[in-house]
Amino acid sequence: MSEKSTRLAGQDCRSFVKELKLFHNSGFNTRHPKGSTLWSEKRGDTYVVYSYGNHWPLFINWNGIWFANKDKSPSQTTTRHTSQTNPYVPAVPLSSMEMCRMASYSKPEPEMLVKAAALKLIPDHLIPKVVSIRVGAAA
Repeated sequence: MSEKSTRLAGQDCRSFVKELKLFHNSGFNTRHPKGSTLWSEKRGDTYVVYSYGNHWPLFINWNGIWFANKDKSPSQTTTRHTSQTNPYVPAVPLSSMEMCRMASYSKPEPEMLVKAAALKLIPDHLIPKVVSIRVGAAA
């Protein structure tokens, strides 16, 4: 059974992001089934926050590791969405393209995990899982 998405105002989204809960705002956008301009999705171990479409993920949480879009936002509204949903935790900065790939495959690529390790953002309990992804990618 899938979790239900809650409709709320953009300024109320941060707590939902921090708790990895599904939400969507009341903005109007034909690219989202509920017509929202800001929303989150969950697929497996991956939680993604989008602004205006799957082409612009703002934040991704994979197994407790946060990744953040480091590219300049394409609009003032997306800049506001970034501010409203920022979980204010240490995060691995990734380009929009890297964020899109990670959101599409619902897991980080080995290079993204190397960045997370360099920033000391991988918890000890995840090291075996991270090693299996790196080893699997090398094969």
